[in-house]
Amino acid sequence: MVRSGGAGRRSCLCPLSSSPRRCSLSGGIAFGGEIRSGSAIPAKEMVSLVSRCGRRLQRYKAGRRLVVGCIPYRFKMENPCPGAIHPAIEVLVVSSQKGPELMFPKGGWELDETMTAAASREAFEEAGVTGNFKGHLGRWLSEDQDKTHYMFAMEVTEVLQQWPEMNTRERKWVSIAEARQVCKHSWMREALDKFEDLKSISTSTRQVIDLARAHIHMAEH
Repeated sequence: MVRSGGAGRRSCLCPLSSSPRRCSLSGGIAFGGEIRSGSAIPAKEMVSLVSRCGRRLQRYKAGRRLVVGCIPYRFKMENPCPGAIHPAIEVLVVSSQKGPELMFPKGGWELDETMTAAASREAFEEAGVTGNFKGHLGRWLSEDQDKTHYMFAMEVTEVLQQWPEMNTRERKWVSIAEARQVCKHSWMREALDKFEDLKSISTSTRQVIDLARAHIHMAEH
Protein backbone atom coordinates (compact mmCIF):
# COMPACT_ATOMS: atom_id res chain seq x y z
CA MET A 1 0.00 0.00 0.00
CA VAL A 2 1.22 3.50 -0.84
CA ARG A 3 1.26 5.90 2.11
CA SER A 4 1.25 9.67 2.02
CA GLY A 5 0.75 12.54 4.38
CA GLY A 6 -2.83 13.05 3.20
CA ALA A 7 -5.71 11.50 5.05
CA GLY A 8 -7.96 11.05 2.04
CA ARG A 9 -8.39 8.33 -0.52
CA ARG A 10 -7.60 8.39 -4.20
CA SER A 11 -10.30 7.83 -6.77
CA CYS A 12 -10.39 6.86 -10.43
CA LEU A 13 -12.23 7.75 -13.59
CA CYS A 14 -14.52 4.94 -14.73
CA PRO A 15 -14.85 4.74 -18.54
CA LEU A 16 -17.85 2.41 -18.53
CA SER A 17 -20.42 5.15 -18.06
CA SER A 18 -21.58 7.73 -20.62
CA SER A 19 -19.87 10.52 -18.70
CA PRO A 20 -16.85 10.45 -16.37
CA ARG A 21 -17.74 9.39 -12.82
CA ARG A 22 -15.68 9.19 -9.69
CA CYS A 23 -15.46 5.71 -8.21
CA SER A 24 -13.88 5.27 -4.80
CA LEU A 25 -11.47 2.35 -4.49
CA SER A 26 -13.07 0.59 -1.55
CA GLY A 27 -11.43 -2.75 -0.95
CA GLY A 28 -11.32 -3.83 -4.58
CA ILE A 29 -11.02 -2.68 -8.17
CA ALA A 30 -13.53 -0.18 -9.53
CA PHE A 31 -15.75 -1.07 -12.50
CA GLY A 32 -18.13 1.70 -13.53
CA GLY A 33 -19.54 2.10 -10.05
CA GLU A 34 -19.20 -1.58 -9.03
CA ILE A 35 -16.50 -2.77 -6.63
CA ARG A 36 -15.21 -6.32 -6.97
CA SER A 37 -12.64 -8.10 -4.85
CA GLY A 38 -11.37 -11.59 -4.12
CA SER A 39 -11.75 -12.96 -7.67
CA ALA A 40 -9.90 -12.89 -10.96
CA ILE A 41 -10.14 -9.53 -12.75
CA PRO A 42 -9.71 -9.46 -16.56
CA ALA A 43 -6.92 -7.00 -17.34
CA LYS A 44 -8.96 -5.34 -20.09
CA GLU A 45 -11.58 -4.30 -17.52
CA MET A 46 -9.16 -2.77 -15.04
CA VAL A 47 -9.40 1.00 -15.02
CA SER A 48 -7.06 3.08 -12.89
CA LEU A 49 -3.79 1.85 -11.40
CA VAL A 50 -3.80 3.61 -8.04
CA SER A 51 -3.19 2.58 -4.45
CA ARG A 52 -4.97 3.75 -1.36
CA CYS A 53 -3.11 6.29 0.70
CA GLY A 54 -3.42 7.77 4.17
CA ARG A 55 -4.53 6.12 7.40
CA ARG A 56 -7.79 7.91 8.16
CA LEU A 57 -9.75 4.62 7.94
CA GLN A 58 -7.07 2.40 9.48
CA ARG A 59 -8.27 -0.20 12.01
CA TYR A 60 -6.62 -0.55 15.43
CA LYS A 61 -7.18 -2.97 18.29
CA ALA A 62 -5.59 -2.79 21.74
CA GLY A 63 -3.34 -0.02 20.41
CA ARG A 64 -2.02 -2.17 17.58
CA ARG A 65 -2.48 -1.45 13.88
CA LEU A 66 -4.33 -4.27 12.08
CA VAL A 67 -2.60 -5.48 8.93
CA VAL A 68 -3.90 -8.03 6.41
CA GLY A 69 -1.96 -9.90 3.76
CA CYS A 70 -1.76 -13.12 1.80
CA ILE A 71 0.59 -15.68 0.35
CA PRO A 72 -0.19 -15.73 -3.39
CA TYR A 73 0.54 -19.13 -4.94
CA ARG A 74 0.12 -21.15 -8.10
CA PHE A 75 0.55 -24.77 -9.14
CA LYS A 76 3.05 -25.68 -11.81
CA MET A 77 3.95 -28.92 -13.50
CA GLU A 78 7.35 -30.21 -12.45
CA ASN A 79 8.85 -32.88 -14.70
CA PRO A 80 5.43 -34.04 -15.91
CA CYS A 81 5.09 -37.51 -17.35
CA PRO A 82 2.16 -39.16 -19.19
CA GLY A 83 -0.63 -40.26 -16.87
CA ALA A 84 0.84 -38.64 -13.74
CA ILE A 85 0.32 -35.33 -12.03
CA HIS A 86 3.02 -33.90 -9.81
CA PRO A 87 1.89 -30.46 -8.70
CA ALA A 88 4.57 -28.16 -7.40
CA ILE A 89 3.77 -24.87 -5.72
CA GLU A 90 5.34 -21.48 -6.32
CA VAL A 91 4.65 -18.47 -4.12
CA LEU A 92 4.90 -14.81 -5.07
CA VAL A 93 7.07 -12.40 -3.10
CA VAL A 94 7.49 -8.65 -3.59
CA SER A 95 10.26 -6.25 -2.67
CA SER A 96 9.89 -3.72 0.08
CA GLN A 97 9.54 -0.04 -0.85
CA LYS A 98 12.17 0.67 1.81
CA GLY A 99 14.85 -1.63 0.44
CA PRO A 100 15.67 -4.91 -1.34
CA GLU A 101 14.07 -7.15 1.29
CA LEU A 102 11.39 -9.55 0.04
CA MET A 103 8.01 -10.23 1.63
CA PHE A 104 4.43 -11.20 0.92
CA PRO A 105 1.92 -8.48 -0.03
CA LYS A 106 0.27 -6.91 3.01
CA GLY A 107 -1.14 -3.62 4.24
CA GLY A 108 -3.52 -1.87 6.58
CA TRP A 109 -7.04 -3.22 7.11
CA GLU A 110 -9.45 -0.31 6.79
CA LEU A 111 -12.86 0.35 8.30
CA ASP A 112 -14.88 0.21 5.08
CA GLU A 113 -13.72 -3.23 3.89
CA THR A 114 -13.77 -6.82 5.02
CA MET A 115 -10.56 -8.60 5.95
CA THR A 116 -10.46 -10.60 2.72
CA ALA A 117 -11.27 -7.51 0.64
CA ALA A 118 -8.25 -5.80 2.22
CA ALA A 119 -6.03 -8.80 1.47
CA SER A 120 -7.29 -8.87 -2.14
CA ARG A 121 -6.63 -5.15 -2.55
CA GLU A 122 -3.08 -5.43 -1.19
CA ALA A 123 -2.30 -8.35 -3.52
CA PHE A 124 -3.50 -6.25 -6.46
CA GLU A 125 -1.74 -3.04 -5.39
CA GLU A 126 1.62 -4.53 -4.39
CA ALA A 127 1.94 -7.67 -6.53
CA GLY A 128 -0.44 -7.18 -9.45
CA VAL A 129 -2.31 -10.46 -8.97
CA THR A 130 -5.90 -11.48 -8.36
CA GLY A 131 -7.23 -14.81 -7.20
CA ASN A 132 -9.34 -16.84 -4.80
CA PHE A 133 -8.74 -17.31 -1.10
CA LYS A 134 -8.22 -20.90 0.04
CA GLY A 135 -7.74 -20.55 3.78
CA HIS A 136 -6.91 -18.33 6.75
CA LEU A 137 -3.37 -19.03 7.91
CA GLY A 138 -3.44 -17.29 11.28
CA ARG A 139 -2.56 -14.16 13.23
CA TRP A 140 0.87 -12.86 14.20
CA LEU A 141 2.30 -9.91 16.10
CA SER A 142 5.06 -7.86 14.52
CA GLU A 143 8.56 -7.99 15.97
CA ASP A 144 8.07 -4.63 17.69
CA GLN A 145 4.57 -5.61 18.96
CA ASP A 146 2.84 -2.60 17.37
CA LYS A 147 0.96 -4.48 14.60
CA THR A 148 -1.25 -7.56 14.36
CA HIS A 149 -0.99 -9.38 11.03
CA TYR A 150 -3.69 -11.64 9.57
CA MET A 151 -2.60 -13.82 6.66
CA PHE A 152 -4.48 -15.83 4.03
CA ALA A 153 -3.59 -18.27 1.24
CA MET A 154 -4.61 -17.01 -2.20
CA GLU A 155 -4.55 -19.15 -5.34
CA VAL A 156 -3.64 -16.79 -8.17
CA THR A 157 -5.94 -16.80 -11.19
CA GLU A 158 -4.54 -13.79 -13.07
CA VAL A 159 -1.15 -12.07 -13.19
CA LEU A 160 -1.50 -8.50 -14.41
CA GLN A 161 1.15 -6.80 -16.52
CA GLN A 162 0.40 -3.41 -14.96
CA TRP A 163 -0.43 -2.68 -11.35
CA PRO A 164 -0.33 0.31 -8.97
CA GLU A 165 3.10 -0.25 -7.39
CA MET A 166 4.91 -1.75 -10.37
CA ASN A 167 7.40 1.12 -10.44
CA THR A 168 8.34 0.83 -6.76
CA ARG A 169 8.30 -2.94 -6.21
CA GLU A 170 9.63 -6.03 -7.90
CA ARG A 171 7.81 -9.36 -7.81
CA LYS A 172 9.23 -12.85 -8.11
CA TRP A 173 7.85 -16.40 -8.18
CA VAL A 174 9.89 -18.66 -5.90
CA SER A 175 9.64 -22.09 -4.33
CA ILE A 176 8.45 -22.44 -0.74
CA ALA A 177 12.03 -23.24 0.32
CA GLU A 178 13.35 -20.11 -1.41
CA ALA A 179 10.61 -17.97 0.15
CA ARG A 180 11.55 -19.22 3.59
CA GLN A 181 15.13 -18.06 2.98
CA VAL A 182 14.37 -14.62 1.57
CA CYS A 183 11.35 -13.46 3.62
CA LYS A 184 12.20 -10.41 5.67
CA HIS A 185 10.09 -11.12 8.75
CA SER A 186 10.19 -14.15 11.03
CA TRP A 187 6.40 -14.11 11.40
CA MET A 188 6.10 -14.43 7.61
CA ARG A 189 8.19 -17.58 7.74
CA GLU A 190 5.82 -18.93 10.38
CA ALA A 191 2.87 -18.08 8.11
CA LEU A 192 4.66 -19.94 5.33
CA ASP A 193 4.89 -23.03 7.57
CA LYS A 194 1.11 -22.86 8.09
CA PHE A 195 0.65 -22.42 4.35
CA GLU A 196 2.78 -25.46 3.61
CA ASP A 197 0.72 -27.57 6.04
CA LEU A 198 -2.50 -26.35 4.40
CA LYS A 199 -1.28 -27.04 0.88
CA SER A 200 0.06 -30.48 1.81
CA ILE A 201 -3.45 -31.48 2.85
CA SER A 202 -4.97 -29.89 -0.27
CA THR A 203 -2.44 -31.54 -2.57
CA SER A 204 -3.01 -34.97 -1.03
CA THR A 205 -6.76 -34.55 -1.46
CA ARG A 206 -6.26 -33.44 -5.06
CA GLN A 207 -4.11 -36.48 -5.82
CA VAL A 208 -6.72 -38.85 -4.31
CA ILE A 209 -9.43 -37.24 -6.46
CA ASP A 210 -7.27 -37.47 -9.58
CA LEU A 211 -6.54 -41.14 -8.85
CA ALA A 212 -10.23 -41.88 -8.34
CA ARG A 213 -11.10 -40.16 -11.62
CA ALA A 214 -8.44 -42.18 -13.41
CA HIS A 215 -9.90 -45.45 -12.07
CA ILE A 216 -13.39 -44.40 -13.13
CA HIS A 217 -12.13 -43.51 -16.60
CA MET A 218 -10.41 -46.90 -16.93
CA ALA A 219 -13.54 -48.72 -15.75
CA GLU A 220 -15.68 -46.90 -18.32
CA HIS A 221 -13.35 -47.84 -21.15
